[in-house]
Amino acid sequence: MMTTYRSNTFIPTIVTLSKDFAEKAGFTKSCTDDFGRLLYTLAGQEKKNILEIGTGFGVSTAWIISAMSKDAKLVTVDIDRSQVKSAIEILGRENVEFLCGDWKDALKKGPFDLIFADVKDAKQDNAELLFESMSIGGLLILDDLTPEGYWQDDWKGKPDKIRNFWLNHPNLAASELLLNPREAVIIASRLSV
Repeated sequence: MMTTYRSNTFIPTIVTLSKDFAEKAGFTKSCTDDFGRLLYTLAGQEKKNILEIGTGFGVSTAWIISAMSKDAKLVTVDIDRSQVKSAIEILGRENVEFLCGDWKDALKKGPFDLIFADVKDAKQDNAELLFESMSIGGLLILDDLTPEGYWQDDWKGKPDKIRNFWLNHPNLAASELLLNPREAVIIASRLSV
């Protein structure tokens, strides 16, 4: 049995509102609370320019907003106009810019001190472009990674493009963290060259 601490039970009110809205809309791809608390911790650092790729209904956006400083700016982007519109209704703030469209268009607003990427194209297919958008010393976090012990049989023995890129990049200090037995994330910091 796990001991109860604030760190494993805390959910900001605005996150609860976003989760309820997403649930009513039938959206099942919101971040988990385990990941949200980690994102909250990272967003609470002195990060001035933050990028979220994959707004969805704004659950992860709410975790970020709950912790970021008042002088920080968040740019969040998603391709689904109705989801972005819903997120704005709940989470609209002066220091949050909601974009609807291709995530690559948001990169013009960088470099970024913290990036949360929840889109396969950004994590894998255009990973180098995402890397170039990180400021020196900036952090990147990627979620929705399945620990290798839970890989499907047809995945076993095959290279993992996401892990290969981010965990082997020579200009990143990167680690994979297990949030719970079935959920892993990558956290990476861009090194000065």
